[in-house]
Amino acid sequence: ASYAAWATTHGLTGASAQPGATPYRDGVPNLLKFALNLTGAGPDSRRMVAGGGTGGLPCIEPWGQGAGRTLRFEFVRRTASGLIYTPQMSTDLAVWLNLTAAPASTTPIDSEWERVVYEGPATTSPMFGRLEVRLP
Repeated sequence: ASYAAWATTHGLTGASAQPGATPYRDGVPNLLKFALNLTGAGPDSRRMVAGGGTGGLPCIEPWGQGAGRTLRFEFVRRTASGLIYTPQMSTDLAVWLNLTAAPASTTPIDSEWERVVYEGPATTSPMFGRLEVRLP
């Protein structure tokens, strides 16, 4: 499904249908709702359930112990959508670095969605993560 079709299906029109709009004032722009399998027909800021969720804001958390500790990103993404999903890490919230490695795992959910896990080295503390999503 295209972003425009998704917006129409969820009753979004005019300025409320723009990718950066937050028509329900829940802090989640429409583009993220489209990209992460959240509803566009009302407020929705739920978080992904690690290990089995089918939608929600990314679950980003420390994973493992000692030298093997990572910052783990788990989220769903639309397959064949053209959207660009980029996990990013920071130690200071000022400079963000893209994770360039391939996902640690990709699990199909259905014909439109897959669950993706990325892991980045968590060698310092504090460590922050975010997911950037862009239209092609």
